[in-house]
Amino acid sequence: MPRDKKIIFSLDAENSRLKKKLDEVNQKLDQSKKKTGRFKATWSKSWAAIAASVGAAVLALKSFLAGLSHLDKAVDKASDLTEANNKLFTVFSKMKPEAESVRDLLVDTYKQSSLHATNLLSATGDILTGFGIEQDLALELSKQVNVLAADTASFSNAQGGAEAVSAALTKALIGERESLKTYGVAILDADVKNRLLEK
Repeated sequence: MPRDKKIIFSLDAENSRLKKKLDEVNQKLDQSKKKTGRFKATWSKSWAAIAASVGAAVLALKSFLAGLSHLDKAVDKASDLTEANNKLFTVFSKMKPEAESVRDLLVDTYKQSSLHATNLLSATGDILTGFGIEQDLALELSKQVNVLAADTASFSNAQGGAEAVSAALTKALIGERESLKTYGVAILDADVKNRLLEK
């Protein structure tokens, strides 16, 4: 066989083997593409499921933390009410049931919270008993002051509500009448002296 033909034959054989190898590589690439496509689809679904699970976990954690915050606030309010009750029952130590009854009147009739009503009564009562007024009279005055304070605050839409009006009225009982002007009440020294002379 001539040499030229041997080279051509040899190149044809090499070309055939190369083509066969390229076909095998193409087949493997096609198989890889299919597997990659399936993997990608599976991975996308898995990733979406993971993301949804993480999102749900984050929402659950937020809800849990919000619940703890509300629980913390409830514990604080309960603690505040306990302290207010302790003060009320210290100020009116000889009259606990009567003090509770007056507080309940403020809560039920004037729609005040127990904490608010308790603080108002104990603040007024504390000042009055501090001046030596007996507990029974101090409780009655505290009741009248805080009923009037609730009515005045409601009627005049007073800034600071019943608490501010109660503080002004309580101060007026001990001679500090200036704060009553905020609510349209002016009591002059001459008025006080005339009233005392009438008795």
